Amino acid sequence: MLGPVAELTELVAITFTDAAAREMRERIRNRCHQRLQEASSEGEKQSWQQLIPAMDEARISTIHSFCATLLRRYAAEAAVDPHFELLSGPAAELLRIQTLDNRLRQLLIANHEPLIELATRFGLQNLRDIIADLLSKNTSRALELWGTATSSELVAVWRQHHAEHFVPAAVQHFLAEEPVSKLRELCQTSAVSKETLQDRFQEILSLLEKLKQEPDSVVELLGQLHDMARVQGVCQKVDWSSEEEFNHYRDACNEVRKLTKKSPLQRLLDDAALEQTAAVGLDLLHLVADVSTSYKRVKQGRSVLEFDDLLVKTYRLLTNEQFPAIQRKLNQSMRLLMVDEFQDTDPLQVAIVQALCGEQWAEQGLFVVGDFKQSIYRFRGAEPEVSDALRAHLPAASRLSLTTNFRSQPAILDFVNALFCEAFEQTYEPLVAHRSQQAPLPAVEFLWSCDQQDVGNGVQPAEFQQHALHRSPAQRERTQEARFIARRLSQLLDEAEPIVVDPQSRLLRPLQLGDIAILLRSLSDVNIYEEALREYGLDYYLTGGRAFYAQQEIHDVLHLLRAVASLSDDLSLAGALRSPLFSLEDETLFWLVEAHGSLGSGLFAAALPPQLSDAECAKVRRAASTLQGLRAIKDCKLVAELLRMAIAQTGYDAILLAEFMGQRKLANVHKLLEQARSHDRSNPGDLDGFITQLSEFVVRTPKEPLAASRAECDAIRIMTIHNSKGLEFGLVVVPDLGRKSPHASSRPVFDEKLGPLVSPETASQHENCCAGWNMHQFAEQQHEMAERNRLLYVACTRAADRLILSSSFKNLEKDLENPSSAWLKFLAKRFCLQSGQCIVDLPTNYCSPQVLVTTDLPPTERKPMSKSRGVDLIELVEKTNELVQRDKGTVPGT
Repeated sequence: MLGPVAELTELVAITFTDAAAREMRERIRNRCHQRLQEASSEGEKQSWQQLIPAMDEARISTIHSFCATLLRRYAAEAAVDPHFELLSGPAAELLRIQTLDNRLRQLLIANHEPLIELATRFGLQNLRDIIADLLSKNTSRALELWGTATSSELVAVWRQHHAEHFVPAAVQHFLAEEPVSKLRELCQTSAVSKETLQDRFQEILSLLEKLKQEPDSVVELLGQLHDMARVQGVCQKVDWSSEEEFNHYRDACNEVRKLTKKSPLQRLLDDAALEQTAAVGLDLLHLVADVSTSYKRVKQGRSVLEFDDLLVKTYRLLTNEQFPAIQRKLNQSMRLLMVDEFQDTDPLQVAIVQALCGEQWAEQGLFVVGDFKQSIYRFRGAEPEVSDALRAHLPAASRLSLTTNFRSQPAILDFVNALFCEAFEQTYEPLVAHRSQQAPLPAVEFLWSCDQQDVGNGVQPAEFQQHALHRSPAQRERTQEARFIARRLSQLLDEAEPIVVDPQSRLLRPLQLGDIAILLRSLSDVNIYEEALREYGLDYYLTGGRAFYAQQEIHDVLHLLRAVASLSDDLSLAGALRSPLFSLEDETLFWLVEAHGSLGSGLFAAALPPQLSDAECAKVRRAASTLQGLRAIKDCKLVAELLRMAIAQTGYDAILLAEFMGQRKLANVHKLLEQARSHDRSNPGDLDGFITQLSEFVVRTPKEPLAASRAECDAIRIMTIHNSKGLEFGLVVVPDLGRKSPHASSRPVFDEKLGPLVSPETASQHENCCAGWNMHQFAEQQHEMAERNRLLYVACTRAADRLILSSSFKNLEKDLENPSSAWLKFLAKRFCLQSGQCIVDLPTNYCSPQVLVTTDLPPTERKPMSKSRGVDLIELVEKTNELVQRDKGTVPGT
């Protein structure tokens, strides 16, 4: 930056998150300070002194921030208000839903025939959810491409894609299936005495070859293979050299016959079904386009944009032939554009990057940093194929492999290299540790729990069994696994052995809570892991995801606000009364309804039921008085003020502090208060509007992190693997390896290449039709399989010193032999799940990793705590008795 290469303002850096942008700016600033200290001349010192304060103006930001700045600068050309407001994700989602509901209501009143037909086919509520889902994705390009297409044109595209892409890919996938490969190997190598069986082997091998060479005959060939793979009546054990070999052949044949029946190649291109499916898809596309137009008008009227708008409008500005002067000026103002985490960019972002750099982007001006193995944001539109294609256009001399790992110790990387060296289509380059091994070996552990194991050690079996009754078998296994993890972490913490390296001193020290991260594929079952950590008194912090609106304290406040706003919402009233806001017992609610017909009538009745105790009567009267007071002032107070008064009058803040993780819960309530203040700024005193917004967020759970109540370094962090990207932790737990892959969604999608896609089962009476939707689903499944491996890679490489991979099994011995989930199968191909031994031949210069396998219940001295909400009263009574015995009833000073 000091030489003639470029000025600071000519350098642009694009990062994936705001946090990454701040970190990059700070690192550069620190490096500048270091260079200032090392400067040997006055001129050099002066240059660095001038540069350091200028770092505040450095063009380092996310791509969305960069686009927003660009659009404000060229607002007239981009046709936007220069003072536009950028909607947050939740706010944009709420506005979309409101616009959608309003437009659907208008169309229904007008008897809009396509809408009525689609509502009849999908169901109105389901159709609303489908449109909302499609609107939330950047479908503008698909709407432009297919808005004027006919059903015949759409079917023609599907037929071409079927022949040129789908059939070759599906055949390749079928031939790569493990049972097919096993059958081919047996047919090539088995020595049998029966001549007719040898002939059958050759016919099977011939059919497998013909599948690759005769794509027009795949259905017939699969039928022939199904018949040829029959065992019954064809051969017996005596025809084989060993019973074991016969069993392998029989099992392989049975699996191959199943695969031939399930293969997507069996679906037919039925003309009538294709036309009907295409017509339904186009009707849906036109309806979404209609709602999208209304949504654009609403946003324009309010001068607001959302994140996808920034990208779309910036791309148009950079590629519109009307603005060559602007494009030329932007190209000339940037000497170098750096893009971090390039593997997570989507096609539109890549196109913007290329447009910014000009026609010579491949030769000069572009610097990208990315790792295809860490591309895990396909659900956001990221396509690693696009970034790979761009990389391939760069001159070979300008490509640099970065294999030095500054995060993990060698033992972790030995395991990662052994597990993933053959997992990706691209060439794998082994990671090399920058530091030496300090922590004791083994540094990798398989933690396997069994649903039948006794968790014992002070836990009340009745409480545990009662809790487990309400869970599915998979959830019960997951519950057992979570408690294994909690006990194992407790054991490691209590042993205080030096197993992690301190980030500051770089010396070994005992494990601390803040060193630990539990990385989940999904937060859908996070409550199970939270429960286990609470049970063993391990403080934790839930990071990112959709956690905020799922918290019980948010539900409590929503129930209270609904009860204040409505005189007839008995359900919300019940939620508020039985919450810590008023703490009424369920029996009390029953007697109030029994005596007066409804909960509202019973609560405000002059005479209370005789069945209530004096204590409960006092709580009822206090609740009635509080609610009456809040209802009397709700129309003349700001929402935030009303909520603040409600919390003060009920003592809700003090009650939360007495609960486990009370500071976090109170911080969440304070965060909700801030949201209410924000709502008041734009809609003063609109209680109904705030309740509607909060209700929608609770149902749809947009991404909103929990409030931070204190430094995160003093608690275990729970987060998704996606949220852990770019972070590192001393000890990483990757649980739930046995989790089954989710079933493919049957919802319609809009694809730029294939158009609007609807499942034939939904759109026609033909269940065996291969429409565009089926071909899209097949391709998505292949992409998801590849991304699952990349997701596990990211999880494993977050660990600096210790890695624990965990799963629960119904039958430990049997399930370890034949794992059922994708991740466990992938792991079992490289490692023996029972012993932890690497079972494959590793490439030269690879180190064989050491893995500890734990299947016994981890011992711990920690006594499990009560799972009930609030203070553990039993423990409180026990401590009180101890005080009385020791100090004769005197409460000691604090």
